[in-house]
Amino acid sequence: MKKILVFALIACAIAGFVLGMALLPDTIVTQFGTNPTHMPKLLALLLAASLCIGSCVAYLLGKVKSLFAAVIAIAVMILFFIVNL
Repeated sequence: MKKILVFALIACAIAGFVLGMALLPDTIVTQFGTNPTHMPKLLALLLAASLCIGSCVAYLLGKVKSLFAAVIAIAVMILFFIVNL
């Protein structure tokens, strides 16, 4: 069960990266409010995907006890789509 969840999160991270590269504008809003911050699409998506994949690998190796960071990274990718589309 543990491995299925990890591979599902990794698949979501890869799918989010690929869809983001295809659908999002070249610079995306990463922090919104009165003074929004923009970041290049590749860098923003790569950071979120690598955080998710890295925390999943650490979970499989027993270095961390939860997948909280991976879930937060997926949530960040979802926010990228909500804010920028």
